[in-house]
Amino acid sequence: MRSEYHIENCRHQLPRLIDTIDSAIAAIRPAIEDAKLGHESRHGFRALFKFDGAKDYVVDMLLAIATLRPKRALEPWPLQPTPPQFACANKNSRNIYPFLDDHDPWQICQFSAFAAFYAPDTSYIFLCPRFFFYPVVSQDMTGRNCPGVLANQWTPNERNLYEYQTYILIHEMVHFYLQTHSLSGVTIPPEQYGLDGCVALNPLNSLHNPTSYQAYIAMVQQGCVQAPDPTRPPYHVPDGHVSTVPGLNITYMDEQIAQNGTDFLSTDENSSTAASVATA
Repeated sequence: MRSEYHIENCRHQLPRLIDTIDSAIAAIRPAIEDAKLGHESRHGFRALFKFDGAKDYVVDMLLAIATLRPKRALEPWPLQPTPPQFACANKNSRNIYPFLDDHDPWQICQFSAFAAFYAPDTSYIFLCPRFFFYPVVSQDMTGRNCPGVLANQWTPNERNLYEYQTYILIHEMVHFYLQTHSLSGVTIPPEQYGLDGCVALNPLNSLHNPTSYQAYIAMVQQGCVQAPDPTRPPYHVPDGHVSTVPGLNITYMDEQIAQNGTDFLSTDENSSTAASVATA
């Protein structure tokens, strides 16, 4: 096992999981360079993140994932900066991870559709058995899996585009780095998993929506170039609004939240509301 990856209780799946983490980091590298282009990107940056100033924030998020940057104040080692930890859920997970309180990883896997999920306020990403039924990454990088655009909306193609182990793992690592600022099933607005739902989010919530990063990385890696215009119907993100959200990097965001709370992140009544639930 590579020293930079902390993996627990995966047994026979360990080599495959190491390959998946390697694959995720490899997928992120070209996306980092593309995100630096902001609106000049040809791979859906404007549709997914809305405004050019978001590029600094997006680049920092991608760098955090690619380097497994440690975060502070997470269980079970709150005093120690900790990178993401990966664990395969099993019937004994509740006993192995008592700091999860009422969250039983095995039960979450059994009674939800999650392939993987991040346990809030901890350093752990749990992988459900069904995670390993997904292919590691698309074997077709010719653009055949890319969504088209019809009437300024992406044609549904989420499964072919980004439902692979590589991108699912990236999705959960975005949850890890956003922490309670991430959209989820109980935030207002809720987390968006579909492509057109991602486009419909306002600029701030776009930065807080894990699928937006997941889809963007997949589009860069697979060479997708068709994307809707978020300022035209059926969307409602006017050009004048997209320059008002600060392009914060994650380190700066953490420091500001510690000093000032989260008020400085709010731009309108549709800003995300934080909640501590299992997120996937």
